[in-house]
Amino acid sequence: AEGMSSFQALTTAIAAQVGTGNITGCATALVSGGPGALFWTWMSAFFGMATIYAEAVLAQHYKTTVNGHVTGGPAYYIRAAFKGKLGKILATVFSVLIILALGFMGSMVQSNSIGETCAAAFHVPSWVIGLLVTAVAGFIFLGGIHRIASVTEKLVPVMACIYLLGGLVLLVCRIQYIPETFAMIFRYAFTPNAI
Repeated sequence: AEGMSSFQALTTAIAAQVGTGNITGCATALVSGGPGALFWTWMSAFFGMATIYAEAVLAQHYKTTVNGHVTGGPAYYIRAAFKGKLGKILATVFSVLIILALGFMGSMVQSNSIGETCAAAFHVPSWVIGLLVTAVAGFIFLGGIHRIASVTEKLVPVMACIYLLGGLVLLVCRIQYIPETFAMIFRYAFTPNAI
């Protein structure tokens, strides 16, 4: 079949938005800023949801069909918003920066998090995990959008279930600490380290 199903589009979008920041980012904030830092992760997430919703709406509104293939995304709606040469320049700059951010920097953070976690938990050298992650990611990405969509439609529901069930189990096991935890988050939210 040509293109992605609606479910594949949803899981691919979720896979692009849910990841390292949700686990490693929150853990890093907690360690470096104390419990009050979680308040600021909530604020960031709230505005982040609004941003990604706006991006999704703009992408749908400004998508185009070129040679029978649907195309769209930030580069397209940037060009639509800023007509002429400025739009082309901004779209090009965005495209180059997103390639750097997602293709290199974001991948480094994710692979480092995976490598360090596996090294600590299973005593597997992080460079071995790095090679394994590279091989798996290369296989998926080199298969194009159809392979990415095929993998995300299988992986994202499992990932979401494990994430939600794991969080629920931890909350149930530590239910007696929940009121004090929320109190600490709000009590320390405006300390310099938390901010």
